[in-house]
Amino acid sequence: MPVSLDILAQRQARYDRRMDQARQVVPHGDYCYTRGETVAGPNGMPRFRTIPCPYYKGRRDRPEQAYGYCRLMKRGDYTQGLNGQGRPRATLVLWDGLKECGVNSHLPKEA
Repeated sequence: MPVSLDILAQRQARYDRRMDQARQVVPHGDYCYTRGETVAGPNGMPRFRTIPCPYYKGRRDRPEQAYGYCRLMKRGDYTQGLNGQGRPRATLVLWDGLKECGVNSHLPKEA
């Protein structure tokens, strides 16, 4: 059954509001975190603290290199299923902190 134009307009308005809110809090750059202050590491070497994106979640109950999840995209490294184009719906490198949502990113957007 086709969706009415009013419902489509409401969905688009909700999406636009959600993305406007995301642009306010998602870190700028190519990663899902912001670099914080530098502190001394366990071996005395300096390291920096990271401030994660509020939408990022690491699922430690998932396999290594497959535990990242983005609440903004509602997808993760372990997400199952296919999208409309037949490509896997899962993300690839959220576990490593690389941004895949494209919000405030400096990476070129895919066509």
